[in-house]
Amino acid sequence: MANKILIIEDEENITQLLKVNLAGFVIENAYTGREGWKKISLFKPDLVILDLRLPGISGWDIFQKIKAKPEHDKIKVIILTASDHKENREKAVALNVDAFFSKPIDIQIFVQKVQNLLNV
Repeated sequence: MANKILIIEDEENITQLLKVNLAGFVIENAYTGREGWKKISLFKPDLVILDLRLPGISGWDIFQKIKAKPEHDKIKVIILTASDHKENREKAVALNVDAFFSKPIDIQIFVQKVQNLLNV
């Protein structure tokens, strides 16, 4: 069975870029934080690609909710954000985020990181 990826990203063009380049994985997406949080429990992804600035619930809040629930402890999380501030990178390291990318991304490096995290 293919690994499942949930993309929580409010920019449709970024979501489409990721879907095209991550062909072969089962992919769902959400455009708001609330929708993304609901889909985590329903879709049960192996990996979440998470923007930080989202309508509804922030990416940081979603990340902390994921890590607070034992049933989600195996979910890998990649932060993908246009907010490339030192504080965000430091917070990502402190919270043990699996990977942190700032937009724009090098799509080949990004796909390689996804494959490595999912042991593909």
